[in-house]
Amino acid sequence: MSKSSLACLVGSLLFVAGCFPVELDVNGNSELLVARQEGFFVYDPASHKASMLLAAKGERPVFARFAPDGRQALLVTNTRSIDEYRFAVMNLPGSTPRTIYTGRNTALALFSPDGKYLAVSRVAEKERKNAANINEILLIDLANDITTTLLEETLFSFRWFNDSKRLALFKIEDTNEGAMTGYVVEFDIATKKEKRLATASVTGQTMCIELRPDQQTIVFSAANAGKPGANLDGLEKHAGLGTPLWLWNAKDGSVTKIDDHAEYARFSPKGDRLLLARMDRTGQGELRIANADGRGAKKLIDGVTLSINRDVMLPGWLNDDTVYYFTTRHTYGAGEKALALITIRTDGKNQKSIQAALDHAVRQIVKNLPEPDPNSDIGVLNDPAPVPEKKAVERAQSNRGWTATVFSTDGLVVFAATTLIVVVLAVFLIRRVRRPTKKPETPA
Repeated sequence: MSKSSLACLVGSLLFVAGCFPVELDVNGNSELLVARQEGFFVYDPASHKASMLLAAKGERPVFARFAPDGRQALLVTNTRSIDEYRFAVMNLPGSTPRTIYTGRNTALALFSPDGKYLAVSRVAEKERKNAANINEILLIDLANDITTTLLEETLFSFRWFNDSKRLALFKIEDTNEGAMTGYVVEFDIATKKEKRLATASVTGQTMCIELRPDQQTIVFSAANAGKPGANLDGLEKHAGLGTPLWLWNAKDGSVTKIDDHAEYARFSPKGDRLLLARMDRTGQGELRIANADGRGAKKLIDGVTLSINRDVMLPGWLNDDTVYYFTTRHTYGAGEKALALITIRTDGKNQKSIQAALDHAVRQIVKNLPEPDPNSDIGVLNDPAPVPEKKAVERAQSNRGWTATVFSTDGLVVFAATTLIVVVLAVFLIRRVRRPTKKPETPA
């Protein structure tokens, strides 16, 4: 398969490199940054108000991030070319976006904590034997928009350290029929030197890396792991699609398995709790809340949508007491599904869907804008559901009464055409009937 046609085939909760997940970003005011078919919006779940940053004009919004200081936003659109994405930075609350990078097969982008850099994960240009979709990390200097390649032969997931000088990521050392061995490392972006923190074996692209806010703990997913140099006894066998979660502790360098089946983890803003997600073979899953060390995990909610076809939906924290996640809703009168955004407190209370309020707030903004292309790919939290508008109109027309049908524009055109044909035929027949008949001449 060529790089230009890489598909985001989901084999687990975490995705193959080359496409962005359905993921929201949250600022310090608990406002959501949302990419939709209509454009990019900031939405406040508390007040149910939305503001539009940028309308979609020929390109499909797919991913967005607040800058750490909240004064800028990263807006990523698909250029309609296969797997090509445009990265633009906009000053908030609104300005003309500045394109900083355009590239193919990108999968993740994160601001450095000081806001000076943007790190981007994409499928590596160089192919490696026995391994497809190996990633590389690009670094964009936002002072001059210069892009350099930081590291090759890694996986898509990474995190910044607070000093904006280092990254936590997985460095691939060896590949063998889809299985990879390597190290979780601390990577210096200036010297490009790496410090090995843990050795690990992973399968496919199943790698989640999460750094606790105090920088003393890294949680990552792997089939097997241990301290650097440890002899890993092959890949462990696990039921279902799950991958174990491991915890690296900076105090003593220990590497401990904290969960047997949780492909995804996210620390709360304060870092005192972990949101864990696990998925079954249907793309549905459950969320659990655990202590920062992974212990004491309790089920929060099930029926969570984590994958639909090629797309991956990632849950997250709205604030220290509330998380958000996605479910699916069936489209009325069709076999399609659409996403719904749900929030719930960590104690399991106050579960509510905010999808309708979000849709209403967006419609109030875009009602005077041109309608988006109904045949374009679905954006994030698209409204209406991903059913072509033409089909919806045809169904609506088929259910109209006969009077509404006759006096509609189409009905009047058909009526006029039919009347004209009838009149022409009537005139022709009348003239035929009235034509005089010649008498035959008699011979003299």
